[in-house]
Amino acid sequence: MTTTLSGRAARGLRNRLYIDEPASARPPTPGYSMTYDAAKALNAAASAKGSDDFAAQWAGQAAALARPMPATQMVQTLVREAGW
Repeated sequence: MTTTLSGRAARGLRNRLYIDEPASARPPTPGYSMTYDAAKALNAAASAKGSDDFAAQWAGQAAALARPMPATQMVQTLVREAGW
């Protein structure tokens, strides 16, 4: 969980935008929309240089259940598991 993207708690995959430290060790953000605008500008600058290190990579509560596999295999697995 981080507040570095919008000033509000959000769950995402760890990268350089999502600071991996206890909330008590971070200074408070100025809040939405200033924090969100700053995060967008940081991502735009990084993207212009070919980096996705600061992209918002949202993740739900079940992200830990993800299984690494090629996309084709994932679709086939999901179809099979859904019983289609």
